[in-house]
Amino acid sequence: MALVTIGMPVRNERKFISRTIEDILNQTFGDFVLLVSDNASEDGTYEILQSYAQKDRRIRVFRHSKNMGSVENFRFVRDLADSTFFMWSAGHDRYDRTFIEKCVRKFETADPDTVLVFPKIQLIYEDDSRGRVYNYEKYDTQRIDDPVKRYFHVSFNARDLRIIYGLWRTEVIKKIRLKNIIIPDRFVISQASLLGKFARVDEVLFFHREQKSKISLIEGTKRVLMMEQGKDYKPSESKNKISFGDIALITSEVVRFLREHVKFILESDKFGVKLSTEEKTLCVVITVLGFVVRGPIFSISYSFERFSTILKREIFGAV
Repeated sequence: MALVTIGMPVRNERKFISRTIEDILNQTFGDFVLLVSDNASEDGTYEILQSYAQKDRRIRVFRHSKNMGSVENFRFVRDLADSTFFMWSAGHDRYDRTFIEKCVRKFETADPDTVLVFPKIQLIYEDDSRGRVYNYEKYDTQRIDDPVKRYFHVSFNARDLRIIYGLWRTEVIKKIRLKNIIIPDRFVISQASLLGKFARVDEVLFFHREQKSKISLIEGTKRVLMMEQGKDYKPSESKNKISFGDIALITSEVVRFLREHVKFILESDKFGVKLSTEEKTLCVVITVLGFVVRGPIFSISYSFERFSTILKREIFGAV
């Protein structure tokens, strides 16, 4: 059994898939298996994957005849993992050749309850030109032993969530619920912050490919719903116009987003996180506030320690 399982859920990635796989095969750390789940690609991606699987025994390719949706494809590769560590890989990103080696090494020196290791991340675009570097210092929670404080800290700093593509402890990532909701990666990171600590490698080792043009919250919500139905997302021609239906859609999806978070918090004991009723209430409050005000107001006004103390005093009358 390999030490690391790499799960690669893909659909129509012909343009970049070869570069991503070459980066993985050229890693200085070779004790891995690459499980690629092709989600009914129509552009020749599957044929490229087959050619690589014939060349390297570490690669296993799975083919779905119908589009099962993005989240289901992520879940499919995760559930196949039986190694100590697991990582997701998109079919268009790039890696430094020492990515896996240095993340595994970080696990060896990090606190025993560490569940996720990630490096600095740099954006790249379609032409492989490079953009902004994300340091992600605020996601390093090695010094925060209290799971509730970690949840506070991550909730109010949760913006760019590309750390989801870091190296996970498999037994933990398998506990985490994957849901087709808006900002699904935030739901993953929020759960993980209660289950254990995050550790950062202070080097740029991962290059996340991103389109230069951003989409709106409404378009993003529509994309999630289409993915849930196993359909490809096509931007709306009237994306700058907001209708009553769009507002109703966003509202319902925000409610669903918050409901899933609250459900996980209330059932956290099932995942080995023992929280009191007061602590669960605090986590629910911080979930709502963290979604509404997020990082800017928080970072200007309070440190997370002070903010959590104030919440406890105001809600329960004691610290």
